[in-house]
Amino acid sequence: MISFIVALLGAVVLVGIVHMIKREPIRTA
Repeated sequence: MISFIVALLGAVVLVGIVHMIKREPIRTA
């Protein structure tokens, strides 16, 4: 159960970071 929660949080954080990285160049451009 704990490993599942950790994996879920890790996936959410990863998606958030990728979203921020992909959105930054669009804002600067």
